[in-house]
Amino acid sequence: MTPIELEFKLRLDRLIRELMHIESKVELLFHINKRKADRLDQLNIAPAFFGLVIDSLQSDTIISLSRIYDRDPNSSTLFDLLQFVEANLEIFTPESLQSRDPNGLKFWQAERQITQEVIDKQRREIESFIDILHNLRLRRNKRYAHFDKQYAYEPLKLNEDAPLTFADFRKLISVAKSIADSYLFAFDNSSRSWQPTNLFDIDKVLEILYKYQKQFD
Repeated sequence: MTPIELEFKLRLDRLIRELMHIESKVELLFHINKRKADRLDQLNIAPAFFGLVIDSLQSDTIISLSRIYDRDPNSSTLFDLLQFVEANLEIFTPESLQSRDPNGLKFWQAERQITQEVIDKQRREIESFIDILHNLRLRRNKRYAHFDKQYAYEPLKLNEDAPLTFADFRKLISVAKSIADSYLFAFDNSSRSWQPTNLFDIDKVLEILYKYQKQFD
């Protein structure tokens, strides 16, 4: 591969790894909260531990997602990747694909080639989440990157000024994954399995605690 192609792979792989970590944290956080419905007693065996886990997952999700969608030109972000692709569209031509893989055109689909129009559409899709991104950055800036006095004394006010839901997190992750997947396929016809198989192994811990408590009922 050419130096530009290698640089693209490095940037894309880095973004994918970060997205996988963020999605794992979001889904684990959602799962723990969901298990409160039937395993609250077990979670309360170690309330300090699980409370800190939930708080850590929340804060890390806010910071990590903000980092992905940051517009800082000196940072490795989703916008940085879009700009890099925009400046190097030649690596997505059928000829470039065939030069990387002699059998590459066997599965090539013209409608999935990365073009300026595709990038413009991806940017518009990101911009459609402007309200969510505003709330995400507000939470990061006022609560996690800095400890704003206004919210330090009224922490619940942040929920009013910058509401965020699991659905919002999933939307931001989904659009970033969709962009990454489109580049993967266009570059070398590849795809990625995103969610680790052992993501919810906390259920094993909860079931052990449940069976332990049942012995004393």
